[in-house]
Amino acid sequence: MSFVATAFVGAAATYREIKKSRKLSKALGLEAAEQAAAETAAIEAQTAEMRRQAEEAKKRAVPPPPPKPAAAPIQQAKGGAGSSVISPAMLAGASTRRRKAKKQSGSSGLGYGSGL
Repeated sequence: MSFVATAFVGAAATYREIKKSRKLSKALGLEAAEQAAAETAAIEAQTAEMRRQAEEAKKRAVPPPPPKPAAAPIQQAKGGAGSSVISPAMLAGASTRRRKAKKQSGSSGLGYGSGL
């Protein structure tokens, strides 16, 4: 009979330990779920704050200056000593003025004074 009593006591102790471990695992599971929910809420709040800051930065950004019109004069230098402004019309005229027509003397162009 002592063998049966020992088995019964052992089974009761095992059942008690299993019950304790189930309660402990449920408690740990609930705690982990609460921590995960808190971390998720914190991450969502941080993301919302970052999005809000990005939107504000877009609103505060200075737009780029408008492009200059094509007919505007070309600025060669900033204001000061020796600065000049050249317009496109002046550039077009300057290219034709610099060319000089060569005068060839002689009929064939290969003789004396031809400028070989």
